[in-house]
Amino acid sequence: MTFQVQSRFSESEKLSVLQAEFHRCFEDQELKSPFANVRHFDATSIVHYKAFDLLRQKVEQTIKTETDYRVSFRKLWLVNTDPTDSDQTKLPYIPHFDKERYLKAMIYLTDVIDTQDGPIHLLDQEIQGTDQRRRKLPKNHKERGLNHFRLNENQTLQPIPGAAGTLILFDTNTPHKAGLVSPGHNRKVLRFDFEDPEWNRKSLLRKVIDRIM
Repeated sequence: MTFQVQSRFSESEKLSVLQAEFHRCFEDQELKSPFANVRHFDATSIVHYKAFDLLRQKVEQTIKTETDYRVSFRKLWLVNTDPTDSDQTKLPYIPHFDKERYLKAMIYLTDVIDTQDGPIHLLDQEIQGTDQRRRKLPKNHKERGLNHFRLNENQTLQPIPGAAGTLILFDTNTPHKAGLVSPGHNRKVLRFDFEDPEWNRKSLLRKVIDRIM
């Protein structure tokens, strides 16, 4: 099932707290990441960041009351994107579905009003067979372009703009792509990943850990 919702989610005073915490995380040299513009936290580490953990709880409540999904939190990603981070020839800037299926909750921490700000782009329809295609993806799927989605003439990925504090929920069975950030612009987002235990293949040990957590 494909589900998208867009709403103003964080009040201005709470938004400033989130922005300050976001900045602090990028200043903290002890937070390691393979990408300079990304930080991430799992269910264990997020509890050390009160503002983010409280927001996680609020997002979970929204999912529970406004959707039919029964999912659990997996990770929070902090992404700080400048024009130098954008390459329209590579993922995630081309239409695709993810290697693993999640319900993603993206919150803009900066105004993403037009295409120059790099809004996420989504297809406004469900694509049948995405789960089957995902299960067959090899490890080198990115290099081979096997999770890319080729649009036909009747399909267009639509940008989803929003003011700072906007929440966008979407199922990664929905073809999507990141928006390119233009020179002179910057985009800061929080992205929570939630997962149904039936979605992604895991080892027995991983399944046991997930049930415990």
